Amino acid sequence: MKFSGVAQFESTHFAGHVWFTATSFAQEADFSDVEFNMVAWFRSAIFAGETLFRRSKFAGKTSFESVAFKGEASFEATNFTQPPQLEGADFHNGLPQELPHR
Repeated sequence: MKFSGVAQFESTHFAGHVWFTATSFAQEADFSDVEFNMVAWFRSAIFAGETLFRRSKFAGKTSFESVAFKGEASFEATNFTQPPQLEGADFHNGLPQELPHR
């Protein structure tokens, strides 16, 4: 799957499994204030622009394995019930804060 424009998911509620495996986001991707009730899989996705997961809630297993964050990535005030899988993830501009989980 490819998003050529801005991918706007702000305040979305995903009740089931979410699969963005190998998805390409060409511009900004905004997942701020999103609720993921089950599995959230972003494995091998490419985020070319700014990526926002601010204040989002991940209730299930979450994978960012082998993801390329080429722009700024923000996980400010994000809640993970399980530590996210980050093996092989590349944060080109670094990660400005630790990823929180309970």
